[in-house]
Amino acid sequence: MIHQDDLHKFRGILLVCFCCLAGFLVSYQSGCIVESLDLAGRPCFRNPEFPNESPCLSGWECNPATNKCVKAGTVELPTETINEAPQEEVVADATEGTPEEASSPEESSTPEEAVVEKIPENPTTQCTYTQAKDKLVCPVPNQSDCERFGEAFVASTETLPKELVGAAAVSNGFRRRVDQDSSAQKVFVYVVGGSADGSAGDESFYAEVNTQNRLGAWKTGPKLNDARVNASVFFDKNAILVVGGKGSDGKPVKTVERAQIKSDGSLDAFRRLGSWDSVRLEAGITFQYGYLYMVGGDNNGTLSADGERMLLRPDGTLGSPEPVAALPAPDKGYMLQNHHLLYFLSTNKTRKVMVTRLLPDGSLEGWCETTSLPDGVSTFQAIADIRRLFLYAVKDGSGKLDGQLYFAPIKDKQGAKDIFGGSLDSWLCSLHGLLQVTQVTPREMAAAVIARDAMFLIGGKDKDGKALNSVEHAPLQFRVDLQCDLDRDLRPNSFDFCPDVFEPANKNSDQPAGILRPNQTGWVESFGLGDACELDQMVLIPAGTYKRGSGKNPDEPLGDVTVDAFYLDPYEVSVKQYKECVTQGKCSAPSNKSSGSIADYYDNAQYAERPVIHVTWEQAKTYCAFRGKRLPTEAEWEKAARAFDQRTYPWGSDSPDCQKANYKDCPDKNTVDVTALLTSASPYGILHLSGNVREWVADFYDADAYKNGPAKNPTGPTTGQKRVVRGGSYLSTDVELSSSKRDSADPSAGAADIGFRCASPLFFAP
Repeated sequence: MIHQDDLHKFRGILLVCFCCLAGFLVSYQSGCIVESLDLAGRPCFRNPEFPNESPCLSGWECNPATNKCVKAGTVELPTETINEAPQEEVVADATEGTPEEASSPEESSTPEEAVVEKIPENPTTQCTYTQAKDKLVCPVPNQSDCERFGEAFVASTETLPKELVGAAAVSNGFRRRVDQDSSAQKVFVYVVGGSADGSAGDESFYAEVNTQNRLGAWKTGPKLNDARVNASVFFDKNAILVVGGKGSDGKPVKTVERAQIKSDGSLDAFRRLGSWDSVRLEAGITFQYGYLYMVGGDNNGTLSADGERMLLRPDGTLGSPEPVAALPAPDKGYMLQNHHLLYFLSTNKTRKVMVTRLLPDGSLEGWCETTSLPDGVSTFQAIADIRRLFLYAVKDGSGKLDGQLYFAPIKDKQGAKDIFGGSLDSWLCSLHGLLQVTQVTPREMAAAVIARDAMFLIGGKDKDGKALNSVEHAPLQFRVDLQCDLDRDLRPNSFDFCPDVFEPANKNSDQPAGILRPNQTGWVESFGLGDACELDQMVLIPAGTYKRGSGKNPDEPLGDVTVDAFYLDPYEVSVKQYKECVTQGKCSAPSNKSSGSIADYYDNAQYAERPVIHVTWEQAKTYCAFRGKRLPTEAEWEKAARAFDQRTYPWGSDSPDCQKANYKDCPDKNTVDVTALLTSASPYGILHLSGNVREWVADFYDADAYKNGPAKNPTGPTTGQKRVVRGGSYLSTDVELSSSKRDSADPSAGAADIGFRCASPLFFAP
């Protein structure tokens, strides 16, 4: 059996040596020459299970004072478990400001789990983001590839069907692997609004992007209900969302429209979701974690500083606008998002770039200045990838349109001063020393989008005011650079991109297996986005308030409960998935491998996609930790099942039948595959929350937990004899399938109808 620490070392080698295949667990001494690699200053994370083994490669060792690799012999290695993280790795205590990352209070830290140092909760908004010089660095001295823009921009042979000025673009396929001969996921670029003369338009077009970043022929999509120019457009699950912009009457378009993406990449008709009555021209608008956010903008000729958010419910309707942190002063500009960080780039005379942190409850931390726009930039357009902010369509003070592209890298965390990262580095230009990037055609009011690993500039008008139908693109080239770390987990390599076909053994597996994820109270994920590709398979449950309970049973009093945003597995954990943990020596096999009349349920491949059963609460918790996740709380589980409309069952209020739930009245009299009943889906698309198997959740059971617990992010009592199970099973009656029905079981004993699924918090440490 291979230790986790060996696997850690193997994955470190994988950063610089692709002769080792990710699917095979081999010794770190396998044929790859790594001694010459300069690892000075690279993070190292010691595995408490093997305290005397170095997490750095051969010739290097981990300095316990900084948790960074240094040359062997430089420091004296400790001989006991390291219980503290370096200052650079400190993260917020989860008990208040990031409560979604705390599980039951009883899960207190044990000495061997205490590998992350706590910091004061809820970092104050003191504008601690570092401010880089606003002087433009151009050309850039040869540095790492993440500070080089990419290859030369080239014109696409597939031009738009017509000239478009002031259109907006979005793609369904950023961060996809492109080094494959074929793609299981088709990637498209969608362009909406604008017109040949830059006035409001209602047309849409789309084109496929192949694995070589080449566009297929443009096709005509459905028309918008409301013509607009300079709109904001976002990808939402399997749809595109169109917000704001200027209408034919010169006023802001208040309707929000959405079009579903079909299996062939085409769009269903646009439909109005509702109205955002306070939407403003030239406001910063973005969409993240289930909410639309807006700050600043022109309010009938007067600049505004106000901030708002509006929930997009899972049924496609809009919630009511709610205030969020306002800008320090009235302004207008662009808002760009990078995971939990939002940036506001002023197009007003202030020329400031502001940053804020998006909190787990959907609110915003106060806005802080991080830098200014580079000298000489008067007007611009902006776009962001996962590591940089870009400026294009730049004009200088004299009004000259520039064909340069400027960008500012986003810094990682800066110790206690900036524990979540997000400060911007100095602005750089696309001319990079010896690797000069050809300037793009100077164009303004163009659409920009990142699809696969390339940036596309679409339409607009040139320096003479001529409308364009041309398209230019260039790869961004951050995938192969060891310093760029696309998914921001401190381990940059080609696995930062997600494979098109997801399997747990073929995923973003560049995190060392030795990282412990105990999920105890006060514990916060400090290792970046976790397994970014596995996170892609989970479903976001946005922050918000819902009605919990039914009022029909003594332990189910009806009341409002607020839960922070989190991710949840769409399916119950299958036998196949659980076996992977057992095979790697991190989980123990179920005590009973049968299921009713099926004696070989666990060992027979025929049942590999059915839910794992006969697992204890501790076994379920251990598996989730193995995946970098945790069990959901009872409140989270019910939020995922009921959403916002107090429905009786996950699918609605209709009585159960065997198409919606696998329960006692169904003919199988046993479990079914975890993906079997699509009509069982909750509003968020979670399957089998009622029926098939009951599911362990994190909480201890107490009949008075609802009455005595907090109304925000409850985690249940701190002690108890039993743990909560939810959802009913194939042995349950229809009454027991209710989304509000509470049940409990002995956590030390498995059962033939108890399984589980895993949850994950929002990851806030970049």
